[in-house]
Amino acid sequence: MHYHIINVIVIASLLLMQVGCNKPSEPKDNPPEKDTIPDYYEGCTSGITNPSVKGKILFTSRRSGEYQQLFMMDPDGSNIKQLTFGDYSSLMGRWSKDGKKIAFQSDTPKTTLGIPVYVMNSNGSTKHPLLPNYYYNQFPLVGSPEDWAPDSKTILVGTCKPCDPYPDYFSLLVSINGQIVKNLRDEINKLSVSGFPFYSPDFSKIALSSIDYIYILDSNFTNLKKIKVSAGAGGIAWSPDGCKIVYGGKAETNKWGELFVYYLDRNEKEQITYHADNEQFRYPRWSPDSKKVIFYSQAIPSLENGFSHNTYIKIVDIETKQITTVIDDSTAIYPDWSWSKINE
Repeated sequence: MHYHIINVIVIASLLLMQVGCNKPSEPKDNPPEKDTIPDYYEGCTSGITNPSVKGKILFTSRRSGEYQQLFMMDPDGSNIKQLTFGDYSSLMGRWSKDGKKIAFQSDTPKTTLGIPVYVMNSNGSTKHPLLPNYYYNQFPLVGSPEDWAPDSKTILVGTCKPCDPYPDYFSLLVSINGQIVKNLRDEINKLSVSGFPFYSPDFSKIALSSIDYIYILDSNFTNLKKIKVSAGAGGIAWSPDGCKIVYGGKAETNKWGELFVYYLDRNEKEQITYHADNEQFRYPRWSPDSKKVIFYSQAIPSLENGFSHNTYIKIVDIETKQITTVIDDSTAIYPDWSWSKINE
């Protein structure tokens, strides 16, 4: 039974804008129509770019057996190391900004609520649930780890409560010592926007995506502005240098699942991938130098080949548009690129 809710949480995190639980509507305060960020936004936020750091790639795979596990590797696909083990799945890992912690999903406790959020050290040690007694004072918080704060002490989690039979999705900011710092449900509901927020590297701004717009706000949910795009079909992420947002969206050829970069310093968008008709690109994440994007490709159904579960982790250079497959692993999914050096 718990796998029903597992799928709901994962789909909510990656595809919520495409399938749509609630179609986004105009903000209730009806601000003036804006297709680009206004001049006073001043472009980039403060960044934390580390051009000398190559970082490590964290990813989910079944390469070791029946269950999904977490692995890390170098950006060229070498030095693969397994981090989680056991007769249960661990997936959707997210590096902390300092590279010392990993937040992830683990169905170690078998419940009907979904997959709980766990935290462990970067070498796979000291694994524990983020909020041990969130549901009914006995079940851990379920959801998807979306983003870490710059201080690496708090995590933004997409979750639901209740989760079944009619899920109510919202976001929580949770400290690694197990305390709820802030519930973002009310702020997001006031915007009439569906989706989980992502923070700028300095935590001063928030970005949310819908089918038609990327919404930019101050972190206190004021100064709402929006950018006209076709987004919401594959994830969204803010670059380490604070100047760019990568998102999945629809190309002019009407194909979903392409990746785009929106340049905040010059209010322009650019398509960075051109995939084949039988695949889509999802879950984009930035390299430490803000010059490359890692993501996974997924085969999509067709009348000729039916449904394929093949997925591959790839990297695109946003300047040259050259795409490289990182590893030959057809079960690899949910990549994340550390912005700091990792001590193994």
